[in-house]
Amino acid sequence: MKKHYKIITFIIICITIISVMHISYSKFTYNGNLSGTAVVPSKPLLTGIQITNIEYVSDNNANTVGSMITSYEENIMNSKIILKNDPNSSITYQVTVTNYGDEPQDYLTAIFITEDNEDIVFDISGVSVGTSVAPAESLTFNITFRYRESKNDYSNTILNSEIEYSFGKYDSFPEIFKVEGPCIFNGSSANITGDGCSRYNNVKYINTGILLYDEINYNKDYEMYFEIVDYNPNNQESGQQQTIMNEKLESNGNNNPGIVFRRSGNNLELTQTIQGKKKSASQNYNQIQSVRIIRKSKIVYYSFNGGTLTELQNISGSNPDTFQVPVTFGASLQNGTTPYRYVKATISNISIKLGIISDTYWQELINTYNSNSVTNPIDTMETNSVNDTQETNIEESPNIDETNQELEETNE
Repeated sequence: MKKHYKIITFIIICITIISVMHISYSKFTYNGNLSGTAVVPSKPLLTGIQITNIEYVSDNNANTVGSMITSYEENIMNSKIILKNDPNSSITYQVTVTNYGDEPQDYLTAIFITEDNEDIVFDISGVSVGTSVAPAESLTFNITFRYRESKNDYSNTILNSEIEYSFGKYDSFPEIFKVEGPCIFNGSSANITGDGCSRYNNVKYINTGILLYDEINYNKDYEMYFEIVDYNPNNQESGQQQTIMNEKLESNGNNNPGIVFRRSGNNLELTQTIQGKKKSASQNYNQIQSVRIIRKSKIVYYSFNGGTLTELQNISGSNPDTFQVPVTFGASLQNGTTPYRYVKATISNISIKLGIISDTYWQELINTYNSNSVTNPIDTMETNSVNDTQETNIEESPNIDETNQELEETNE
């Protein structure tokens, strides 16, 4: 009897333990009926920009049955697109994204992460770069898949791809070129030196590749800055107009549009010519340590040594005078291709910004430079309305050959 009692007692204890374990376990298992303050484990909270919906919109002779959005998560979309053997074949989807973050997010770009058919590309419409999505708000736009170019026949009409939609803080006026330097330019006979300029130690001048006056960028704003650490006109090679910065179409013609900062006798001169109208500002070489050039709403301003922003030339009423010459430092490009007028100088903190100067940033510039007690000393400022061959006679020191200078400038 005692043995049976012990067995029954043991069974009761086991049942009790199992019941307690079940009750304890149920605290961590969601069955849809929990109440109180219990926290239910779930998918992590959504943050940032998330794709929340994608729908088919329309097509032009595409395979709508086989084409599909295979998946999307966060800001990445996977798709299989099947076009037909028709150069006009295309298919469009509407993408909706939602901002689950605490800060506004700006649309930046959409790019392929992976793709297996270079013949098929996509276009984004219904949204512009910089469009902002506020927290808890959504944005809808379209993506259209099409052929890159027209062909008589396409061997592959299927695209499997992964596309990322990028959002973040949009900068309408980004810095697109920066070299801290110092960069030591050694004229035409030796390459650039300087530890802070090592990427250009195998060339004699810097070609930035940036076209500030081409058809695309002519209407944009820009800001250029550089510091002159060391320069002496008496240490230059033969000739005149050795160039520190150039984006001027130097040719045998009479117009020669563009902007340049270069030697003019014992002075350093900033010159811009647009539609045959030239404006220039110059100062003795040992009185200029830094140069800032800004084009805002088609008006070019300059500041020497952090002085007041001064208007150099208003080109807003001119027809576009566009040309394909990149910004260079340390030399000019004759006819836009051949380097010449090499300079011997040390330049540092070279930077270029390009885009749209916001009203806020412009006001910051005005407040910074126009509150400075430094003014822009100008030796000459003139307008030549016919062509760029009429140069101002600059008084030079006795060791400068004035005749050679005038001849070279006349042949510019």
